Amino acid sequence: MMSLGMDRRLRLLVTVLLVISVGLVLKLAQSVIIPLLLAFLLTYVMDPVAVALRRFVPNWLATAITALVFLAVLVGVGILALTNLVGLARGFPAYQESFLSMVTTANDWLQTVIGAQLELDLFKQLSDLPIPGMILGTARSTLSIAAGFAVIYVFAVLFLASKRHLPRKITRVLAPAAVGESQGRLNSLEIIRDIDTSLRRYIGIKTLISAIIGTASGVVAWLFGVSFPFVWGLLTFILNFIPSIGSLIAVLVVFLFSLAQFGDVGYAVWILLVLLGIQFATGAVAEPALVGDTLNLSLLVVFVSLLFWGWLWGPPGILLAVPMTEVIKLTLKSVPGTARFVGLLESSRCRRPLLSGRGQRGRRGQRR
Repeated sequence: MMSLGMDRRLRLLVTVLLVISVGLVLKLAQSVIIPLLLAFLLTYVMDPVAVALRRFVPNWLATAITALVFLAVLVGVGILALTNLVGLARGFPAYQESFLSMVTTANDWLQTVIGAQLELDLFKQLSDLPIPGMILGTARSTLSIAAGFAVIYVFAVLFLASKRHLPRKITRVLAPAAVGESQGRLNSLEIIRDIDTSLRRYIGIKTLISAIIGTASGVVAWLFGVSFPFVWGLLTFILNFIPSIGSLIAVLVVFLFSLAQFGDVGYAVWILLVLLGIQFATGAVAEPALVGDTLNLSLLVVFVSLLFWGWLWGPPGILLAVPMTEVIKLTLKSVPGTARFVGLLESSRCRRPLLSGRGQRGRRGQRR
């Protein structure tokens, strides 16, 4: 009995040390790991086009066409974004001054209403923010940004070319080649395929929804006469990949900018309501209907994952937080010893089976 307790404590200690070691490796090797993970994420964005092309042409040609198409789109978007950022940086001081004037007026009105003097350093801090310089600095560092993205894009194309055979290669490495352990290799392959299916569906639908929301937000900004609508559409597209809070931040930024541009609270509120309506129709109605239980993470887990991966890797960690947490959840769910902890990560929605039909049949056959 005592040896059993010691064995449990030893396993717990080994597990804690293993988690700490993995976290240390992820932190120290982030300069290598982050580009690879971003490339892997981009691979899932490109994958639906390559899969559609493989029905008509060989794999190498489908990969080449997909790579060229996405490269042309990304270069075009990058040029438009750079042009708009330079224009935004040059005209931002006027918008900043207008916004600070409105804030000062609101502060004076609030002091009159409550009958007390408000000593706030917020206005001075807002006026001292070097936002135009930050935007211009980002635009000037285009070369280094492009070089870093080129590395990520090359890895993404290489992943895309080998993605069809990657699960079997990983399975050969993870599972021994002994004939008696072929069932274990089959189960490993099923786990990898389940992770691949879940990530492909989530990232594909998330990209589609983000593109729709970003385009619609840019069009709304253009129709209402908001300056630099392409910037706001692109910002909404990028921030929508951050669950729950990203899209709201994008709407708030557009609202504040329109408030500074027009100086009309009522007009800015109309823009805010239209953008919130788009976010609700796509993010709260269409996206859950399309994604279903593919991403069955509780809201608390999502926020904790954003904080953790953001602390570990910075802004790239925030972008990778949900996919990484989903991979961890599916891995835990596939291991009998850790499957019971999955309920702590999932929401209360109806859960779908992890294994595919063939995997379930294999498990039933194994039980028999």
